Amino acid sequence: MAAQAQSEAMETIVVSGIRESMQSAMQIKQKSTEVVDSVVAEDIGKLSDQNLSDTITRIPGIQGYRYGGEGNGPAGQGAGVTIRGLTGQTSAQLNGRIFNSPGLREYDTSNAIPGLVAGIDVYKNQTAEHIEGAIGGTLNLRTRRPMDFNGTAFSAGFTARYNDLIKQPEPDYFGLASTRWNTSIGEMGFLVAAEYSQTKNRSDNTPGGAGANLVLPIRADDPAYASSGGLAAYTGRTDTWYLKSIGSQAAWSALTSAQQANVISAAAANTNINNEDIERTRLGAAVSFQWRPSNKLEFVTDVIYNYYLYDQHFHFLSFADTGTVQNLTTAPYNFTEGLWNRNSNGGTDSVVATQRLTSATFMNSKANATGGISQAPARALSISQNAKWMPTDDFELSADVSFVRSDNRGAYGGQANTTTGLNQSYNIYRDLTTVPHVNTITAAGSSYDFNDPRAWVFKNWAAGYAGIKDTSYAISLDAKYTVHGLPLLTQIKSGFRYYHLEETYRDWNFSGKNLTTNGAALAADYSNAVSVANSAFEGLIEYAPTNIFGGDIGYAGGFPTIASTVNLTNQLAYAFPNSGIALRDAQPEVIANRRDAYENTFGGYVQGEFSAWDDFITGNVGVRVVGTADRVVGMTANSGTDASQGYSRTTGKSWYVDVMPSANASLHWTDEFVTRLAWSKGVTRPTFGQLNPAQVFASTGEDSVSTGNANLKATTAYSYDLAFEYYFDTGAYVSVDFWDKEIDGFITTVLTPCTSIPGHVPTYHGQGCTGDQYVISTTQNGGSGYARGIELSGQTFFTFLPGIWKNFGTSVSYAFIDTQNPTQFKTGGAYVNVPMGLQSKNAAAASLLYEDDKISGRLVYTYRSSFILFGAAANPSDGRVVAGYGLLDAALNYDIGWGVTLSGTVSNITNAAPNRYIGEPGKYFSPFLRQGYDNGRVYSLGIRFKTGE
Repeated sequence: MAAQAQSEAMETIVVSGIRESMQSAMQIKQKSTEVVDSVVAEDIGKLSDQNLSDTITRIPGIQGYRYGGEGNGPAGQGAGVTIRGLTGQTSAQLNGRIFNSPGLREYDTSNAIPGLVAGIDVYKNQTAEHIEGAIGGTLNLRTRRPMDFNGTAFSAGFTARYNDLIKQPEPDYFGLASTRWNTSIGEMGFLVAAEYSQTKNRSDNTPGGAGANLVLPIRADDPAYASSGGLAAYTGRTDTWYLKSIGSQAAWSALTSAQQANVISAAAANTNINNEDIERTRLGAAVSFQWRPSNKLEFVTDVIYNYYLYDQHFHFLSFADTGTVQNLTTAPYNFTEGLWNRNSNGGTDSVVATQRLTSATFMNSKANATGGISQAPARALSISQNAKWMPTDDFELSADVSFVRSDNRGAYGGQANTTTGLNQSYNIYRDLTTVPHVNTITAAGSSYDFNDPRAWVFKNWAAGYAGIKDTSYAISLDAKYTVHGLPLLTQIKSGFRYYHLEETYRDWNFSGKNLTTNGAALAADYSNAVSVANSAFEGLIEYAPTNIFGGDIGYAGGFPTIASTVNLTNQLAYAFPNSGIALRDAQPEVIANRRDAYENTFGGYVQGEFSAWDDFITGNVGVRVVGTADRVVGMTANSGTDASQGYSRTTGKSWYVDVMPSANASLHWTDEFVTRLAWSKGVTRPTFGQLNPAQVFASTGEDSVSTGNANLKATTAYSYDLAFEYYFDTGAYVSVDFWDKEIDGFITTVLTPCTSIPGHVPTYHGQGCTGDQYVISTTQNGGSGYARGIELSGQTFFTFLPGIWKNFGTSVSYAFIDTQNPTQFKTGGAYVNVPMGLQSKNAAAASLLYEDDKISGRLVYTYRSSFILFGAAANPSDGRVVAGYGLLDAALNYDIGWGVTLSGTVSNITNAAPNRYIGEPGKYFSPFLRQGYDNGRVYSLGIRFKTGE
């Protein structure tokens, strides 16, 4: 809507080089009437990073995550980006228009095609003219148009990228052609641009188990050992212990005081070994046509296509330990009830263990290997038409129509398991003091070598498919009138927007398809097992890499797994005819998960621009009113989990109105010094999954049900900013911004204790209910919270220095963010204030820059402090916290003349990793490494050519 007008006000300027890019971004910030930060591409087809999510983390208040060598969500899905600490609260626009990824309320910036982006604007406290949609902030991606150029322009580039773990180069191709010409009916321009890229990265990691894992060591010569569960073969030995599990607070309380004093924590001691190869394919194309019949009338047509494929192939190795260990060592550590279960019983936060396990050899362990694949293709097509007419010099009308189709029809995941065979067991030495943990594997007794296929048998297979399709269109009308002769008021803006969105969700999935001779579960005596070494199945097998973690964690890999690509075929169905695996084209849909959703919004705004005392004070005041109508149709089983009884359509409808005022004021003390004040109300609407009213019964038949809530309202926030900006040279400034967001209506999940659901009887009562009762999990608008902080930023080139030193510059930013997210962890329990997921309290970025007539480059360090992964857990010992870490990247460009530039980059120079620990930031941060990582370094070398400006 009017965000389109705002985007046009920030008309794209074709810049060349780091210095001009910084100057252009600064001018956007300086001239804006609201709180905004921007990034401008350094040249045609050249952002500062290979990934948009990485680029925007240079902006203060924005935090990102790197997964598998690139900016991405922690599980490889989603952007992993937060604005001002608010996860999942980001709205995205493309040239001022809504552009969501399928199934999301935001745009996944990791999907973006960097070469097509001319600039990115981040609005953190929006005015009334902006399209509503997120309390965190709005990202607006600006693409190029033909009249951005003076005449005809052409650019082409090729880049090769190389991950030092994968050791295989991958290409990136970019091309753009633009021209403009005069005709008898006005000036016209046409632009076409496209980019294709592939990247291959890797993530080696060592996940461990969750929980306190409190154990009581019982030595094998202790009389209690015989009945403890320890391996009988070690009875009587003084170098062997059995780690008896203390699984509950009641079990701990039942111990004698002497036993309690000997309890240790073996948290995350069951270390697994994972290898993930991650390939990302991006294809983007943009076509833009501009026609200006006169300087009073303009038409713009944009067509943008975006394809992104996330393709992950993985080899996972997990272990089933017997609990019998040798070479046991411990270290002092006070493990408290708070870390264990948030001191749920109240009273003193007692110490429940005074030692932690630091190393041991786990005797006679079994292993399970998984070969799998996860593919998530996402496509998006945006078609838009804009017309702008100025009947007078003071009056401007604009109309905009847009259509967006996005889908990920084909998101697929499959994983097939093998396990060590009969009489095959292994002794695993683990050093839990290293990052990552060291794991040394040796065969026990007469077992085959761990990597020998004769040691392994087939086990089972699981797979699933999910498809989401979103279709939307929007119509907006805007007017702008410049006022003369009135005090204060200088301009009036108003507009109307209608938006329609439809979403469909379909999936199928299965698990536990047994890969045995008779299709039954693997027998205890392995009588129905099929050996991995059987030559008839040779085509199903591949081996994990033999350089996992570069060989630095003891065991370096090479174990056999079912080939990841087999998961995409019918090979397992044919190889194991008794497994009951349906062919891919015949997999039945999971009707219980079917969802159709429809949303209509009707919005209007009016905004007045004002100025006083010779522009000493400028700003705006406005209000936006939006009505939202949602209809979500889900499927509820007619009789519990018995699919033969069929399903009924369950429909939920809602209608609500949001009134969102805003006010901005800028005080221009001098030409260089500005104070900004901003206030606004924003909203984030619930997702369709949260609105879905259908009751989804546990597939296991347990007495638990989950359901959405059609009566959910949008989460709201009142945002406040007080910023001080000093512009002291061309392209140079410093800024400090104090901000606060007061949030109401967080969407949370609550549990309703055992409730009768007539006509439904669970198979078993794992939740402790009786009869037709179930524990019901549902979504609701919860309590109030906040996000607040300080943002500091600045940039300059050292033009005041002599000689070569004047070519150096710097750009720095820092953000302090504090959030409070009220969460109810148990039925009827009190709300606990915990930080937002993926939110660091401290984040900083610093760049050392250089640019002369031939050479330019940057060295960039970004840091973020520890943060909760995804969200807080009911028990902190079940949670995951990422320790603070920093990333060092570098880029160098050389202009060889004739419009040709050579470029090289190195990402993650120090090979830093987002290692995950048990707990939360603050008092529940623990030394228990839950998942250590190695993502490797990424190198690139490219060449670009351009002509025209």
